[in-house]
Amino acid sequence: MKRRIHTVASLFIIFCTSVLAGVILLYYFNQADSSFNILADTAVQQAPAIEWKTYSNLTYNYSIKHPIKWEIEVGNDYTKFISPNFNWGKTPTKKIESGFFMTIKVLPTISNEGYSGDVDGFLTKKEMKISDFPAEEFIIKNIDETKNLPPAEIKFSTSSNLVLIDGWFASQDKKEFLEIFEEMAKSFKII
Repeated sequence: MKRRIHTVASLFIIFCTSVLAGVILLYYFNQADSSFNILADTAVQQAPAIEWKTYSNLTYNYSIKHPIKWEIEVGNDYTKFISPNFNWGKTPTKKIESGFFMTIKVLPTISNEGYSGDVDGFLTKKEMKISDFPAEEFIIKNIDETKNLPPAEIKFSTSSNLVLIDGWFASQDKKEFLEIFEEMAKSFKII
């Protein structure tokens, strides 16, 4: 009989220890999740939202949204949008050290400017729609080798024009730039 009581007591102790260990682990994991969520919420709150503004070009009859803090430069056949942190390098090759800019060119449909679908050396070549027009996006693999060519371009034709949305950026700003570049391009509208 003593042996049986000892077995029941041992089982009871093992059961209580297991429950206690489970409660401790549950408490620990809940604390870890809570601190993770606090850190994740803080990180999300720190990312600044971009405020957008619409620019309208009445010469070529289009509008496009751009970050409100960007500078706009208008030429004869282009409109350039320049980020506030844009900086050309002081080297003879004038490499972009920080920031980015975009140009929009509206050309006659017969123009053969811009990248074509058979060019090698692209990291990305994808088809998309811009204002209901079929478009192609090209991103060059090594932007340091592009020299005078834009490392990013979206090209499409409207009923009367060829539209090139070109982008230049510093290597370290590529991810941030591409998000803004695509967002701006998708906002392009014929007015």
